[in-house]
Amino acid sequence: MTLKRSIIRLSAMLAVFALAVSPVNLAQAKSVAWQRYDVDITIEPNGDLKVVETQVIEFQGGPFRGGFASIPLENTDGITDVAVSEPGRVYENAFSGAYTYTTSEDAGNLLVDWSFESLANETRTFILSYTIHGAVRQYDSGDKIRFMVISPELDFPIQSSTVTVHLPPGGPVIDDPDSIGTPMQWQTSLDNRTVTYTTTRAVNAYEGVGIQVIFEHGAVTGPKPSWQAEFDKKQDFEQNVKPWIDLGLWAIALALLLALPGALYLLWYLFGRDPVPGLTPDYIAQPPSDLPPGLVGVLTDEKADLRDLTATLIDLARRGFIALEESESPAAFGTVSKTFTLSQVGTPSGLRAYEQALYDAVFGAGETVALNKLPFGFYSRLRSIESALYTEAVNVGLFRSQPEEVRQRYRTAGALVVAGTLVLGCLAVGAGAEITGSIICPFAPMVLFGVGLIAIGGIMPARTRKGADETAKWRAFQKYLGNIQKYGDVANAADQFESYLPYAIAFGLERRWVTAFAQAPVAASVPIPRWYRPWRRPLTTAQPVVPGAGPAMQAPDLNQMGAGMVGGLNSIGDGLVNALNTAGRSFSTPPTPAGGGGSYTRLGGGSRGFSGGRSTFRGGGGFRGGGFSGGGRRGFR
Repeated sequence: MTLKRSIIRLSAMLAVFALAVSPVNLAQAKSVAWQRYDVDITIEPNGDLKVVETQVIEFQGGPFRGGFASIPLENTDGITDVAVSEPGRVYENAFSGAYTYTTSEDAGNLLVDWSFESLANETRTFILSYTIHGAVRQYDSGDKIRFMVISPELDFPIQSSTVTVHLPPGGPVIDDPDSIGTPMQWQTSLDNRTVTYTTTRAVNAYEGVGIQVIFEHGAVTGPKPSWQAEFDKKQDFEQNVKPWIDLGLWAIALALLLALPGALYLLWYLFGRDPVPGLTPDYIAQPPSDLPPGLVGVLTDEKADLRDLTATLIDLARRGFIALEESESPAAFGTVSKTFTLSQVGTPSGLRAYEQALYDAVFGAGETVALNKLPFGFYSRLRSIESALYTEAVNVGLFRSQPEEVRQRYRTAGALVVAGTLVLGCLAVGAGAEITGSIICPFAPMVLFGVGLIAIGGIMPARTRKGADETAKWRAFQKYLGNIQKYGDVANAADQFESYLPYAIAFGLERRWVTAFAQAPVAASVPIPRWYRPWRRPLTTAQPVVPGAGPAMQAPDLNQMGAGMVGGLNSIGDGLVNALNTAGRSFSTPPTPAGGGGSYTRLGGGSRGFSGGRSTFRGGGGFRGGGFSGGGRRGFR
């Protein structure tokens, strides 16, 4: 055998040995299963319950060294006489050592811990007994116990269970026994003083079993449980008062749900409704007033947007203050890249505040500017330009208040209503959840009302009488621009092309307006706007130009110019949109310059009130009104 083989074999043997002696293998997988979980309950004449739990446990793997029980003290006057044993062996109440147990109280539970010698893969029987004081509720109509015999907190199944309840002398059963959880069959003895429950199948993990027995009043001679008066008071509230509170809260919620839409409508009717305009023709073939295009755009849709700014730029160009020049340059893959440049022409005068603000923002960096390279200052001034446009609309008497401010007021009010309602709702739930879960009902419609305020904010800007009349007329003019072939003779409207173009832009009809003239038989006779300078072509005829606007160029007919014109106008809009997108980035990152004997059986009981699951029984659920004693966790370690 070579040295190399010897080393390999030795390494393999060491690895096997390491795995064999590792702690992981020394510690076997551990689990337990309850073969049986029997509970025997004896009701003493003084009202005490003597409880004996017999648990037959199958230990799988190991080692196991002890068990525990956590018994709730709720709905009791205390638990005493705890004892732990196995058949033939009684555990000692001591703090350490095998076959000992200890008791303590923690968080409203009695804790019982017991220890035994280490074991594995074995079946053992443990008996836990204790006395519960004050667990029988006493009423003239009959005394009652409700007991959680198998806790829904057990995380392992139980194969079978028998529960036996022994009633005190003179206290026979006066109503059918009942149970919840795992289906149970019950039978009573011939003297009706012993009730025996048996499972009809295995008790699943987290399922549990609860029982209820009602017997003749007077058999228990001890005092009523100390907690019964408070419990009965709560029960009376739950049964006789709470339903009316719930009904009232639901009625308020329903009334609000029905009334709040009407309140929203009333708000609009009183503060957001436009006056009814006077009679207006179906269409109007010329501008009904001297309102500039930007204001017309704001008037018709109640918004100052990029389309209105574009219309204002073109109107400034039409009035001789701006020139638009198109240029081309080769691009990748044989394509052509177009650039549009705005140039100052002359010195503007008589501008409205928003027009001056727009002009200054565009040409803040010089006399010429490319649309795709607008100055940074333009981005930061867009909001103030739009605000100036709104202010001008109010100043000329078109709106009662600044539209964007109106919208923002309602959005803010709606957000405050939603936030305030949520805060108050949380406080109400925290304070009143113990009374009724319906406390939240009236708050839900108020949240919807707040959302409604936010939603109607967009329709709340109200026009004045003048604004309503102007809107109706300008919309009639809009109809004419969009259907000029239907309502007019394009040939006779040739001189209207340039003067109406800014309004077409404000209405979003610029492409239809330009195309209508470009495709007309008389396109060659339509004068091209003096402020529009397409890509230069050989000069063949003289074309009037604006002084200082650059060298003359050929004046092509509108058939040639149509596509370029539309492209130019659309590029203005695209340029402004790109500017807005760039502004959003620029604001955050500015650009760098550059029993009893015998029994008979009555089957009944069954699963009432719940099925399996971790949440079953928690909080005393199950039978109406709760009031369970017993239950709690059980386990081994």
